[in-house]
Amino acid sequence: MGNKLISVAIATYNSESTIVEALESIINQTYNNFEIIICDDGSTDNTINIIKDYSDKYENIFVYLNETNMGLAFSLNKCIAKSKGEFIARQDADDKSDPMRFQRQYEFLQTHRQYHFVGSWTYTYDDKGVNGVYKFPIEPNMKNLVWGSIFCHGAMLIRKSALEKVNNYTVSNITYRGQDYDLWLKMYANQLLGYNLPEYLYYFRDDENSYKRRKKYKYRIGEARIRLKRYPEIKAPIWAYIICLKPLIAGLTPSFLLQKYHKLVILKNR
Repeated sequence: MGNKLISVAIATYNSESTIVEALESIINQTYNNFEIIICDDGSTDNTINIIKDYSDKYENIFVYLNETNMGLAFSLNKCIAKSKGEFIARQDADDKSDPMRFQRQYEFLQTHRQYHFVGSWTYTYDDKGVNGVYKFPIEPNMKNLVWGSIFCHGAMLIRKSALEKVNNYTVSNITYRGQDYDLWLKMYANQLLGYNLPEYLYYFRDDENSYKRRKKYKYRIGEARIRLKRYPEIKAPIWAYIICLKPLIAGLTPSFLLQKYHKLVILKNR
């Protein structure tokens, strides 16, 4: 039996400067049985023309458009609804994947049935090149998850059946930036476990613009609300609820201190 189809879910929004690199990193995978489902979330730059050109050029690339900006969770659910694969691979429009990523992740899930999704360690990079690494827990447990997201969202390969079991991504104002953390909490609450390959198979863009997008206080409030909503489902210990304050405190901390802390974390992982 041949390799099973992987559906790559990509949501784009004003990604004209990065989407070509992201798409080329998928097109050049050693694992070649895949389709790419792109949902554009109301771009106002040249992104739509670029992805339509790719769709015209490749018969396994499909493009869908949102009339207005609906957010990442909505757009990814649209990709999943249009997908035909047994596996859903994530790829962010401003990141890139190592050529061996799909091959290594697919082989892992095929030989480790007890896991339902798999990520990897990641490089961080900007326009100057690689500037750090993230070494996520290899076998994340519930205690790890209580403290925060323990997977790189864009680097994941997920069994489609696992996504369907938890009704895919939660579309809500509180998950506008925290849809991935919410998903992992839902997965673990349903005994659906993840793993991180101790290999650098993904390049996560970590520059000034990406940092600014993540630091808005409304997203910090959303993360705190996600924790309060999902902790009972994973039967988190009482002490864990104190951690709900973590994103709120971080949101009140001066940006230059957070950036210093962020850089220290990256340096520690090297």
